[in-house]
Amino acid sequence: MYARIGATHLSWLDTEVFRECYAEGSPYDDFVKLTFRNCQILAQKGNYKESFARMNKVEADRLRAFKYNNSWTYYSGLLQLQRQICRDDKVAVEHILAQLQAVQLLEFEMRLLLAFHTIEFTIRQGDYGRALRMVEQAAHSMQPENFDVHSQIKLLCLKARILEKSGHPQRGFSLAMRAASIAHRSKILFDLWESICTLAAVLISLREFEAAVELVESIMPQILESEDFALIARAYSLLVDANMGIAGELWSTMGRESTPVRKEYVNRAIGYIDSAYDSYEEIEDLLGQTEMMAKKATVMHLTGDPILANDYAAKYLDLRRRRGAEA
Repeated sequence: MYARIGATHLSWLDTEVFRECYAEGSPYDDFVKLTFRNCQILAQKGNYKESFARMNKVEADRLRAFKYNNSWTYYSGLLQLQRQICRDDKVAVEHILAQLQAVQLLEFEMRLLLAFHTIEFTIRQGDYGRALRMVEQAAHSMQPENFDVHSQIKLLCLKARILEKSGHPQRGFSLAMRAASIAHRSKILFDLWESICTLAAVLISLREFEAAVELVESIMPQILESEDFALIARAYSLLVDANMGIAGELWSTMGRESTPVRKEYVNRAIGYIDSAYDSYEEIEDLLGQTEMMAKKATVMHLTGDPILANDYAAKYLDLRRRRGAEA
């Protein structure tokens, strides 16, 4: 509940209190699940090392029961999968996916979480047709007995993102609006921030740059409070695109007369690139870092600084090589 209303620090505190004070007298299945939730919060901030260390501290003797061992294996695999998706390691991701899909886990929520990770990986690979089919398949698997509004919003956002990236932003607009409306009515604030970011991406594709800036800037403090570095990086990246879009429109309509104002928007974009890059770096997201370096090299070239443009282009190529090595 705390995570869904965007109070990640309270979610973290609850898992810590449970682990320290109530682990002994609770069902061990609850302890394994709460440990996973605790590690999830660490992983979304890029603290993978401590996350894996905590999962590995779960007593091996207590995992002899098939049910507990099965859950622990699945949860540990999800954490590894999240990291390898960020690192763009296709071989490792496919290997972990094959292992997780073979685990017979009864909890629908956890199986759906695996589906979300798989869809995210497919989007990052640029296979939008397959990703869209996977979204539809996940949506069909939701029945009245396992319905969850969070999952509904997540699937709407994923579908809107896929449509926006595949050149159909008009179709994505209504889905993003619907997701935001449901999240707002349900008071699921973290999903509301994600829905608004999805809507902002659609607006940028429709060249509504000022509206996108207003939307994202209005929720940026709440996004930062969520401590989800993937969402933080994405929000900053959207602000980069929107500010550069405004600068481009000023140049096309006013020409050289727009130089002072245009420079202000370009400088804002440069600051947001650095913030996005830092957040992507925290979670080891190579694709995000590569995109930010490409954007910075482009901006430096447009502002007439070829030396810096070449430096950032070299860093971009280095990141590309690292992505190729991981794949």
